[in-house]
Amino acid sequence: MGVLRWLGLWVWMLVAAPALAQEVVAAPTPQEEATWTVPPVPEDWVSLNGAAIQIHGHPDDWAVMSALQQHSLTAVPELANQMGLPIGDVIQVVLAPSEAEFRRLQPGRAPSWADATAYPALGVIYLRAPRARGPATKPLGMVMDHELVHVILGRAFYPQPTPSWLQEGLAQLMAGEHGPDAAITLSHGMANGGLIPLESLEGRFPSDPVRARLAYAQSADFLAWLQQVHGAEALPTLVQSLAAGESLGPSVYRVTGAPLLTVEAAWRSRISTGAPIGLEAWTQTEVLWGLGGVMLVVGGVLRRRQFRRRLAEMERQEALVDAVLAQIRAERSEESHEPV
Repeated sequence: MGVLRWLGLWVWMLVAAPALAQEVVAAPTPQEEATWTVPPVPEDWVSLNGAAIQIHGHPDDWAVMSALQQHSLTAVPELANQMGLPIGDVIQVVLAPSEAEFRRLQPGRAPSWADATAYPALGVIYLRAPRARGPATKPLGMVMDHELVHVILGRAFYPQPTPSWLQEGLAQLMAGEHGPDAAITLSHGMANGGLIPLESLEGRFPSDPVRARLAYAQSADFLAWLQQVHGAEALPTLVQSLAAGESLGPSVYRVTGAPLLTVEAAWRSRISTGAPIGLEAWTQTEVLWGLGGVMLVVGGVLRRRQFRRRLAEMERQEALVDAVLAQIRAERSEESHEPV
């Protein structure tokens, strides 16, 4: 990994490294979820009807609802197309104006850490309005994209559950969330017990929160790598094969023409010798500029070192040129003393 890549990783860990612990909850089966009842929204709420989604929210959040509806016009078909899946019935989106309403309107129990929830079998997504999100950093459109992937993907696998690694990996990747956070998790995992074999991710995720988070990061990075190496059709082919009931090994072979162990070795090799894909994008020059004063100071040190190296190289080259010129002069001098 180059100096800038290591530097980017170091600065991110210094200023914004996330905690590695997270709550792990057991998801209901699609059959269990389908028996739940969706609580009705308050009578004084308003609704926005669209071709792909229908948004319900408080009148005070009308502007936000309109923006989400506009966003969905391109986001929903684009997400479905990238996965090679049909959209299905209209997806209901509930925009809660408060934390209390967000909790009260859930068909099931939402995890305490959840910024949003999705119920694929019911076709319902629950979001918090900006005024109820607190210091959340992810744009609301990105959060909705994440949940839309859950619904569209869950519908394709119904009545079977969607593999957790595929569900979370695709949601992170398609919503544009795969970045430095996942890269740090992968680096930490490699240094502490190693990565989890991909075949193991077909079953339940590890109960240990740190290993579970590693499983999520691996899932997103593997899918990003698969798409990068094998093209735009890699993910739709993989998803459709898995949804048809094939296991991971045959599905990966269908995409790559190689056994799972061979493909996994190539993916792991890229992580071992370079940066995870999420970090590669993040450490581009234009992103590094955004680190502000810290990077300017460090950049100044690097530029001075680079300048010194250039001076040393110029001196070495000048010495080499002087030596060649001296040799040429000596040869000419010998030629001038030769008999005619």
